[in-house]
Amino acid sequence: MTRSTTLFRALSILFLLSIFAPVVAQDGYKLRDIAFEGNQTLSDSDLKDLMELKEDDFLYRIQFWKDDRLFDSDALVRDTTRILHRYRTEGFLDAGVTCDVQVNEEKSLVYLKLEIDEGKPILLNDIRYEILADNHAEIEEILSRTDDTQERGERFRDVVITGRQEALLEALGNRGYPLADIDFKLHVHPARYQVDVDWTVDSKHPCMFGEIRVTGLENPLEKQVLRQATNMDSGEYRQSELKKVQRRIYQLGMFQSVAVKALLGEEFAGKIPVEIVLGEAPRHNVKVGVGWGIEDRFRVFAEYKKLGFLGGVRRLHLYAKHSYLEPVNVSMKFVQPDFLHTYGEFSLSPYYKREREISYTMDRLGANMAYQKSYSNFVTAYGNVNYEKNDIAAIHLSDEEVFGEEADDLYEKTVFTIGGFYDSSQPPTDPERGIYVGSSYSVAPIREVSDYEFYKIQLDARVYQRIASWLVVALKLKGGAMEPFGQSETTPVEDRFYAGGSYSVRGWQRSQLGPKNENGYPLGGNSLAEGSLELRYPIYDIFSGVVFLDGGNVWKDSYEYIANDLRFASGLGLRVKTPVGPIRLDFASPVFEKKKELQIHASIGHAF
Repeated sequence: MTRSTTLFRALSILFLLSIFAPVVAQDGYKLRDIAFEGNQTLSDSDLKDLMELKEDDFLYRIQFWKDDRLFDSDALVRDTTRILHRYRTEGFLDAGVTCDVQVNEEKSLVYLKLEIDEGKPILLNDIRYEILADNHAEIEEILSRTDDTQERGERFRDVVITGRQEALLEALGNRGYPLADIDFKLHVHPARYQVDVDWTVDSKHPCMFGEIRVTGLENPLEKQVLRQATNMDSGEYRQSELKKVQRRIYQLGMFQSVAVKALLGEEFAGKIPVEIVLGEAPRHNVKVGVGWGIEDRFRVFAEYKKLGFLGGVRRLHLYAKHSYLEPVNVSMKFVQPDFLHTYGEFSLSPYYKREREISYTMDRLGANMAYQKSYSNFVTAYGNVNYEKNDIAAIHLSDEEVFGEEADDLYEKTVFTIGGFYDSSQPPTDPERGIYVGSSYSVAPIREVSDYEFYKIQLDARVYQRIASWLVVALKLKGGAMEPFGQSETTPVEDRFYAGGSYSVRGWQRSQLGPKNENGYPLGGNSLAEGSLELRYPIYDIFSGVVFLDGGNVWKDSYEYIANDLRFASGLGLRVKTPVGPIRLDFASPVFEKKKELQIHASIGHAF
């Protein structure tokens, strides 16, 4: 492998020197276009990402304040060398590149075409393991349980081999062998275009967790920190436990940096010390924000957070917000992390808000008591009880439409909710992969403390998948049902389902889908079905676009879903990437409708 690679490099350098000598004179011309031919394994965008040279295309030229992108023959030599190296790591040792440089002397433009000859790939022929350990059977069992992503007969790729090496080290580290040494040798058969891989596995001796050291604390929180690492106390070494402890400590909400390191170099008598290095977050934190959206219009909020409230890791949050939809929204939230369980969190939050919707304006005064527990990086369950007094300040619906009977505009509710979700979507503000599945069940069962008796079920599923280097597919399905029972004839107007708007079916304004009264005001419904499909693609730099199709509706009765009533909308959107999430501008119009009024939605964050 080494000899053939060295010869290949030498030939590559001579080849590059010969093909680039004639184009030196074009240095300094604008590079208008870069095109590729013959590349089957790597896409055009993959190859362009490898290159130092960039196109001086239209999207770049409209940024008039930036310097022109110029052709540089030296950069082309480096780019071609980089492309050839990438092909070698992908198993194409005979790959070649031919450059065709077209010059427009009159306009001082260069058009570059790179013709790729991938050649015949090297295939994996044989995989052999040599285990240097007394506990041969145990190590062999660990290796067999670690998925091998490459099989005999497949194209050899450097990244797969190094990935296999990392996976084996991780598997052994999670079974008490953090000092393991794994190496491999490659035996290339150039005439047959095959390679054999010989692995050598030396597990060393098994280890236990040793002393745990905590550094970086400014306040007396060592007891709470060590509580998150109880599984390490004199237990068998597990590499995965380091990440679990890091996540537990982060969830306390007290630290802006957490590092949990195994001090392998200080191993003694089979025990490995662990160091937890912490950076405490400021005890007092204030956030203020101003924004604008088409639905909530001008909005402003302020939040104050006090860490270590009443000592320990408790937190206090004070929050205030104003917008058109919520003229007043103030709340206080007390949080007790590490409650009953290292992954458990208790919170108590009294609040008051004035809620303004198309059909009503309502004052809501209440308190929410909740407990949630994380079972893994992805799975969380929760339960809460919410007591609320509601005062209808203004309404465009009749008593029968709201209450089903004559009633006072002032009423109270006590609602119990249990739910959970699985969330592997990443990254958080602009997901490109993973899924989210959540469900909840709410019930107001006690007439003595609730003027309504009803239950509500909600389901929400989202899938994100990158299907090409330039394209992400996002899919959302959402549904729900609610129903009154006991002495209640209807469900609360503020808890009913509504559809249409920036986060729903975007071809309609907020809450404009579903049943309405004779004056055209939304009644809300007891059944909901929605779905959305988005194709997300880059445009340039921080700008990206989407094409979407939304569908759904709301029905008055419980468990009523009529396919012919579904309404659909399609549209285009623009996204501008920011540290807090994308700024969103969507243009949508109904489809299959006689009246097709264009709707514009603007906000921060994706629709889902």
